[in-house]
Amino acid sequence: MTFEKEDLENNKKEEKKKATKKFKDRKLGDEWADWEGNIEAQIDVSQPKSKFIWIASVLLLLILLGSWGVWFLISPRIQQLGSTPTFYLKILFWGGVGLFALFYLLVLVEIATGKIAFFPYRVSEGFLLFLLPKIVWLGNKIGLSRDQIGNAFIKANNALTASYNKKLNRSKILVLLPRCLKKEVRKSILSMVEGYDCAVHTVGGGEQARQAVIKEKPTCIIALACERDLVSGIKDVALKIPVMGIPNQRPEGPCKNTLVDLKMFEEILHQCKPHKILAENKTNYHPDNLNNKR
Repeated sequence: MTFEKEDLENNKKEEKKKATKKFKDRKLGDEWADWEGNIEAQIDVSQPKSKFIWIASVLLLLILLGSWGVWFLISPRIQQLGSTPTFYLKILFWGGVGLFALFYLLVLVEIATGKIAFFPYRVSEGFLLFLLPKIVWLGNKIGLSRDQIGNAFIKANNALTASYNKKLNRSKILVLLPRCLKKEVRKSILSMVEGYDCAVHTVGGGEQARQAVIKEKPTCIIALACERDLVSGIKDVALKIPVMGIPNQRPEGPCKNTLVDLKMFEEILHQCKPHKILAENKTNYHPDNLNNKR
């Protein structure tokens, strides 16, 4: 297993080197080593969270149909045990399926409303992460790209996190900015966070983002990046630290002069409710220092 992991990492490094040589006008992140240069496919991958909910609902239907198929196959053998064991096993089986379906639907309600929380945060977030690879598989089957599914998932994750706003610790917020962000957009974001007790870091990928998290030890993260980096980061830390993601826009393709929805950033910043900095604590504030702690 160790050798296979090393081989996989080496292959990724080789692909990244080839991609870097191929596209000299930008420094591609690890998640974009396989990019072939199709800019049009990256211009608009935005999907509503309802798309994630819709695919998840279809997945639930498939699970229920699969459960019926399993019962259909095993019921003849169970009936050989007698009427009483068959009755109780049927109640146990379909009761379990029913409880799972109810839990599934309640998590979808949390995502749909962004206000109601039925379960502990880690339970709902863990289930959302459990669903993700199944949603990706099903989404691919109906013609959605990796980035489109990722975009819908990020918005679903944001809504789920927002439903726990009153219960989560927002005392230390970390804002992660991508190095490919357009300068004008970066300045606007720095202007928005000025006066709030936030730490702001510019990172060039997953490894630098992890270092920033280790350094700052935040209780909440607002991350701006492409869908691929955001999904990877959410899978890494969301069970321990709530993450609100803002997918970037790539009119020139990945990793070059990217944009973000500033209105969405402002809304998420207000949802996270960072503490304001008192006037006497602003003396060391330097907006051009992107690693400066606010």
